Amino acid sequence: MEEALAHHIIGELYSTSENINDLKFIKKVFMDAVKKAGLTVLTSKFHKFKPHGVSGFIMISESHLSIHTWPESGYVAIDVFTCGSLSKCREAYEYIVSMFKPAYHTKTEIARGKLTQHRDSEKDLIYER
Repeated sequence: MEEALAHHIIGELYSTSENINDLKFIKKVFMDAVKKAGLTVLTSKFHKFKPHGVSGFIMISESHLSIHTWPESGYVAIDVFTCGSLSKCREAYEYIVSMFKPAYHTKTEIARGKLTQHRDSEKDLIYER
């Protein structure tokens, strides 16, 4: 079975803690997630919107992590994308979820860049210009 070139976890967190409007808390959670998963930070940028909401991004040598919050709706959108191991991707994601304590969440895992699968289905692709 062919390995994927990268792994992408898309998370949607609902009814989360009050910390989803706290820029300092969010940045710490994301930096800690990167560290716990053994990933490498290249740069980061986080921004707090007025009156509420935070968006943030950490570029890692393995790819990126991002977050967007809607405190007025108790909703958080998370992306963890790595060209490293799936276990590191999951470890970072699960740590983030544990810190936000959502009432429930959905997680979608996507194996990115499965080249054999692409070549096998290439005849069915539609190319747009």
